[in-house]
Amino acid sequence: MQILIFAQKPTNMRTLLIILPYIPYPLDCGGNNVIFSMINQLRKSNKISIALDIRSHGAKAKPQQHKAELVEQLKREWSDVTFFLYFGQEEYSEENFPQSLYCRILRYLQKAFIRKYKRAYKWWTLHNPKGDMARANSSLYNSIVSYNPGFLRFIKDVSHRGFDIIQVEMYEYLYLGYLLPKNTKKVFIHHELRFIRNENEVSLFKEQDPNDYILLEQLKASEISALKNFDHIVTLTETDKNILAKYIPEQKITASPINIAVCNSNIPFKPCNEFAFVGSGNHFPNNDALHWFCLEILPLVKQQLPNFKLYVTGKWREQDRQTITKKNPEIEFVGYIDNLAQFLNGKISIVPLRIGSGLRVKILEAIDAMSPFVTTSKGVEGLDFRHQVECLIADDATLFANNLIHLIQDKKLQENIAIRAKQQNEKLYNVKNLYSIRNEIYSSL
Repeated sequence: MQILIFAQKPTNMRTLLIILPYIPYPLDCGGNNVIFSMINQLRKSNKISIALDIRSHGAKAKPQQHKAELVEQLKREWSDVTFFLYFGQEEYSEENFPQSLYCRILRYLQKAFIRKYKRAYKWWTLHNPKGDMARANSSLYNSIVSYNPGFLRFIKDVSHRGFDIIQVEMYEYLYLGYLLPKNTKKVFIHHELRFIRNENEVSLFKEQDPNDYILLEQLKASEISALKNFDHIVTLTETDKNILAKYIPEQKITASPINIAVCNSNIPFKPCNEFAFVGSGNHFPNNDALHWFCLEILPLVKQQLPNFKLYVTGKWREQDRQTITKKNPEIEFVGYIDNLAQFLNGKISIVPLRIGSGLRVKILEAIDAMSPFVTTSKGVEGLDFRHQVECLIADDATLFANNLIHLIQDKKLQENIAIRAKQQNEKLYNVKNLYSIRNEIYSSL
């Protein structure tokens, strides 16, 4: 049984089914923020339906009831949107193929032991100098995707209901393209090229094994092949578009950036005497960035700035928090921040990313808050922000530290960078203009 809200819109409006792996609500992280922002605009000229899996996945996941409550809140925001929810309905049997109880128990234990091994290896890596943090947390060995059989039956049912366009978002759902109806136009929103992220992570392994490179190429070929099931592919940056154009006809790819849902255009600049890092530790590029910062950059900063504070937002494991703060008492983990713009205002944002592709929402959030930022080439990749104009950029630990020290001591430079970044953001990433680009893609299909 589907939980539905029926929209009252003109019958000539384009019908668009959006299949999402996450509920884009509340606006407590960058991913939710930008997806919410785009859908909020698209629903003005499209009849939107959203398909979601609201089952609980794992002991630490949000329970199904909580996810259902979040959807109810989202419905109040979007009363004109239709929601299709999968929660393990009997009509979509989750039985894959007949097997004995003994086989099912063994299958469950196999999955449980794999999870336990991964947790044990990560713990050992964190506490042993011989450990390889990049390998232990890499997405390379977690990029092979499989789906619940009942969920696949749900998607097949919903997607064959006569929509004009079906839009799938995120790598996790890329392979659903094989199930979607052949006679319906399909769009994939590629938030992050997974094979680029995998390449970044492998480059950070202490030792590369030949099997790493074999798997890297296998997954890359699989990702590119799956993308070819879609009529059009949307990347968030020109950089990602140019990479994909080596493998897929360029006319099938459009760079269509996204921006955050709430912009505080009138927030004033405030001189900065502290630092801030935005991002949750369960996203490994964030985890790697903070650990690299603490290991190689922070000791250099301490030599010249004996008294300062670095605030880290988002959800982090207690184990990570204790390990980091024990060695670095100037770091404070503050968790989820309700008003991020007000929190970042008066702080320098650090974005020491070394892994990933796509668009760094944390940079847009910093700009929105008039928070000058220091980042790496990877962090600003695909965004038109320039070194010493709208930000400071360094890939070397010493240069990164020098940029932080210089910026926190030069209040006029802070203000100039923050103002120019705000102007550039409003010029290039205006939400209404970005929405028009996305709508033009649909019209062209």
